[in-house]
Amino acid sequence: MSAEAINTQGPAPDLLQMKDALLRISTVSLATGLSRASIYRRLAAGAFPAPVRLSTRCTRWQAADVRAWIQAQRAAQ
Repeated sequence: MSAEAINTQGPAPDLLQMKDALLRISTVSLATGLSRASIYRRLAAGAFPAPVRLSTRCTRWQAADVRAWIQAQRAAQ
């Protein structure tokens, strides 16, 4: 099991900084402070970055997109 799978306190600090990292919904939720439902609600409204579909049951978000969204939210405050 990887350190990321064991870590329940939040995403590994370097994970969001990795340019090409693909993040699970749980990691995106921890990084943004949004629930899974809120993420999908914002996604449907066009207010959250679109995920990458790797297969029919596997969806991931690009770390760079999530990081840019977080920065945009901070700038809007």
